[in-house]
Amino acid sequence: MLMQRYLSYVSQLAKINATNTTLLHQYYLTHQARYKHPDMYSLCYHFLTPQEVQHPISTMDSQQCLTDVSKQALLAKLGTKTVDALAALAPNQWSTPIDTPFGAIAIKMLNYQKAGVLSFKQAKQQLAHDFARDDVNSKIAAVIKQYHIALPAGSDFTVNTKTLLNNV
Repeated sequence: MLMQRYLSYVSQLAKINATNTTLLHQYYLTHQARYKHPDMYSLCYHFLTPQEVQHPISTMDSQQCLTDVSKQALLAKLGTKTVDALAALAPNQWSTPIDTPFGAIAIKMLNYQKAGVLSFKQAKQQLAHDFARDDVNSKIAAVIKQYHIALPAGSDFTVNTKTLLNNV
């Protein structure tokens, strides 16, 4: 019962500390390598009518746009030919018609962001979650280390943070 109260207290304190921007920023600087993003694309695409394929136009009346989409997501949504065409496309220029399983499309790349580390602002929500989790785990590990937990002889039970959380 005492351990349950301690865990509840530690968890609430970690959540409160996770709202402290200074603590989060220090955590971010220490663990910055964890918060990476892949190559990201922002683009618009337009499904071409057979007439538009034969006689390309310079402006598209209707288009759908995707913002900050990974290469993997683009492959799944628009196919390999589309992703390959992006590499050769200048920003804000419409491509020539590209055949996809869904029909011919034209694409316009708006922005490309090379893979890298997320900014503090971009990673803040995940940082708060990770900070709270790591804070709780370190406090529980300290309790396990500080207090000897006696187990029956011959038991195959190992006490660690995970089993302590699951068994209190």
